[in-house]
Amino acid sequence: MGTPARSDTLLLLVVGLLALAVGWHFVTPFHGWGDDWAGYVLQARAIDSGAIADEMERNARLLQGGARLLGPSAYPWGFPALLWMTGGATDLSLPAMKGVGAASLALTAAATFVLARLLMPSLPALIAVAGGVLQPILVLSVDEILSDLPFLAVSMLALVVTVLQWRHGQAHRTLRWDLTTAIVVLSVLGYSIRSTGVVIPLVYGLAIALLTVDGALPLAGAIRRLAWTAGCVLAAVLLYWVLIADGSLYALSYLSSSPTVIVGRLRFFAEQALLFAPFAHLPRPLQWRALAACLLLVVTAVRRGGRIALIVLGCCALHLVLLLAIDFVGYVRYMFTILPPVVVLTIAGAYWLAREWMPRFPRSASARGAVAIALLACIAGAQLWAAPADAARIGA
Repeated sequence: MGTPARSDTLLLLVVGLLALAVGWHFVTPFHGWGDDWAGYVLQARAIDSGAIADEMERNARLLQGGARLLGPSAYPWGFPALLWMTGGATDLSLPAMKGVGAASLALTAAATFVLARLLMPSLPALIAVAGGVLQPILVLSVDEILSDLPFLAVSMLALVVTVLQWRHGQAHRTLRWDLTTAIVVLSVLGYSIRSTGVVIPLVYGLAIALLTVDGALPLAGAIRRLAWTAGCVLAAVLLYWVLIADGSLYALSYLSSSPTVIVGRLRFFAEQALLFAPFAHLPRPLQWRALAACLLLVVTAVRRGGRIALIVLGCCALHLVLLLAIDFVGYVRYMFTILPPVVVLTIAGAYWLAREWMPRFPRSASARGAVAIALLACIAGAQLWAAPADAARIGA
């Protein structure tokens, strides 16, 4: 298990700034399609003009006039609010609104580095960031005004806070109130951006449950803290619903418990996973083998990484359960919340296997460092080089 050092503060800053620069590099002064993003922009304009109720009424009337219901009368207001806060001074210009995606990519990179650093040393952690965040599809998504990257950033930050709370509870047999408050804030923020934000408090509950199982927290104390956390989140969400209606509950209409639907969606998202690097650039026969190899490394990480790896896996599993239970197309962007945590576990598994094999070779720290740096450069360089080709392939 990794222990963050003071030198990691500089690396964290470099990782965030580099991701911000990479994301901004792919920002264009135009927008290529007109689906969800138009609704988000109209809602941001409604916030700016104070005509929220009028916008919802107008959008509902337009939707009801169609042959079938294409979406809610209003999307969750968290992302439009972010667009308004960042783009309000520039009359919601495209570059200003796309800055939300670039900033989200930077926060995701920073959170991924911290999470990876809790499982392995700095160099493997940087490789995890390169593999999990500098993905062509992710960096290209900065140019799309959609809620995927902001929600990913909030989800990753919440996962880091959850793991830090678990570490503190394990070491001191108590919970930090500031981290509990952060989970409440991130849960409400995540839900206000996308209804699948319900996963955030569930993952936190898993971490507290593990502390109780391990005897680090008394059951009564854990229940009281979880009740306080859940009560605050529910109260904030209810207040949100009272003050402003949105389409969060619209997703409930897609819930399905049909085994046929679930199996079909599992196959669909397995195919979608092959759009991520490096699978997308491998010959078809090798794609499934490479995916299976990565899953074996995830299993290795969970076996060797202890409770932290189990919490990360639990987060991925809960997101996947929602993806499988909601009978909605979704495409690859709905898997963004799973990608960085899975890559962190994959690299952690590779790290643990490498540690087992290292005694068979001369123990040269400089040689191992050179190999790790070369691997980091190859992964980051290959993925950024592939981004323009991926843009043409997926129509971004």
